[in-house]
Amino acid sequence: MKSLFSFLLLLAATIFSTGLHAQEEVPTPTDVEPQEEAYAEAEQTIGQTVGQNAQTTTLSTALNSAGMTADLDADGSFILLAPTDAAFAALPDGLVDALLLPENSESLTALLSYHFINSADPESSDTMSRVLEEGQVNVGENLTASNGVVYLIDQVLIPEGFDVEALLGE
Repeated sequence: MKSLFSFLLLLAATIFSTGLHAQEEVPTPTDVEPQEEAYAEAEQTIGQTVGQNAQTTTLSTALNSAGMTADLDADGSFILLAPTDAAFAALPDGLVDALLLPENSESLTALLSYHFINSADPESSDTMSRVLEEGQVNVGENLTASNGVVYLIDQVLIPEGFDVEALLGE
């Protein structure tokens, strides 16, 4: 839990120092303890929360296609930066369809994994910090789950070196 507190403290500091625009309130260090208590009170895991949210149907489909739903149901303390359906719709035409093809499952898994933050993994936390430092992600509603938090974001994060053109056959 100490690493979660440190991570959320870093997240809050990064958000407020980079000018990240929140559509809803982003957690501050004083919100950490109630949030952790809320994990225990939440009835659904991150995977279940994403699967039932009207704004994350494309993400849910992609997670199922990649076989990652079980990862989002695991015990632990996780953060999912969850692109909304509108974020997926803003991708180049045909990219979502290409990602969902069985032959592109490795690419889909890499893309989705980039949105999944394990607060106990320093490399994962570094990825989150880099993404937020760019200051171009708008964080919307946050959804508390039994094993972490889902932050709805307005874009699909593309990992460095991810070859969109190859997936589109360009």
